[in-house]
Amino acid sequence: MAIGYFIATLIFESIRFIFVAKICHEFKFNLRLANWDTCKEMLRFGIKSMLSNLPPILLLQTINIMIVASIGPAALAIFARPMALTKQIKTFMTKFTLMLTPTTGSIQGQGDLSAIRTLFVTTTRLSFAFSLPTLGFLFIYGDVILAFWMGPDYALWPLMMILAAGQLLPMAQDTSIRVLMGLNQHGRISLFAFIAVFVIFALLLLFSGIQDWQLTTAALLLVIPLTLVYGIIIPLYTCVKLQLSWWRYYRDSLVKPILYVLPLYGLLACSRSAFMIEDYLFAALDLFAAVVITLVIYFMMLVPQPVKLTLQKKLSWGTS
Repeated sequence: MAIGYFIATLIFESIRFIFVAKICHEFKFNLRLANWDTCKEMLRFGIKSMLSNLPPILLLQTINIMIVASIGPAALAIFARPMALTKQIKTFMTKFTLMLTPTTGSIQGQGDLSAIRTLFVTTTRLSFAFSLPTLGFLFIYGDVILAFWMGPDYALWPLMMILAAGQLLPMAQDTSIRVLMGLNQHGRISLFAFIAVFVIFALLLLFSGIQDWQLTTAALLLVIPLTLVYGIIIPLYTCVKLQLSWWRYYRDSLVKPILYVLPLYGLLACSRSAFMIEDYLFAALDLFAAVVITLVIYFMMLVPQPVKLTLQKKLSWGTS
C-alpha cells in the first residue's frame, strides 16, 4: 500500500507540475527566485494551521489505543465503523469550507469586515443545513445501515447516536477556524484548542476511569471535548474577532436550519417506528416524504433568489 501510494502521488504531482508549466507561462522553477521572508511567513502560517487540525486526530488515536488496551481489538473494529460513517460527512464539510480561507483573505484585503461577517454566517448556515439532515439520519437509522453493512454485531444504536449528535456542532462550524485562517488570527486559538481539548479529556477521564470501559464511554470522551472547544469556544471567539453578535450568529446560522429540518426529523422518527414493527412500506413512504419535503423547504428558504430565477428560466425553456 505504501509503495502504491508513493508511486501514485509521484505520478500525479509530476503531471500537475507539467500542466502548470504549460498553462501558466509565467511559471518558473528557480530556487534563486524564492523569497525566504515569504517562505518563513508561510511556514508559520502552516504550523498554526496544522496545530488547529491536530487535536481531533490525536484525541481519536489516543481513544483508539485506550479501547484496545481496555476492551480489546474487536471493540476497536466496532467503534471504527460508525466513525467511518460520520467521517464521510466530515470530509465533505472540510472540502466545503476550504474555500473560506482564501475568500476571507481576499475580502480582508478590501477592508470589508461586514462582508466577512455575512460570509461567515451564510456559510455556517449552509453547513448546518447539510449536517443536520445527514447526521440526523445517522442518529435515527445509523444502526440499520451498520447492520446491513457489517452485520448486527456492529449495529450499536447508542454508540451511533452519540457519535452522530456529538459531532454536529464541531462539524457544522468548521467555518469558524477557516475564517480565522483567512484573517490570520488562528494562532492563539489553535494553541488554546490544543491544550483545552486534552485538559477536558483528562478531567473526563478522571471521572470515568480507565477500567471497565464501554464504547459509549469512549464516544463521550471523544465528542464532549471537541464539542466544547470546536463547537462552542472557537465559534464564539470568531464572533468576537468579527465583532458579530453571538445571538445573531446562532439565530441565523443554527436556529433557522433547525426549524427547516423539524419536518424531516418527525417523518424520520415515524419511519423508524414503522421499520421497528416491520411495516417496511410505510417506513419507505415516510422516508420518501421526508426527503421531498426537506428538498422543497431548502429550495424555498436556502436557495438564493438569482439561482431560483435561473432554474425557472431553464425549466420554462425546457417546456416551451
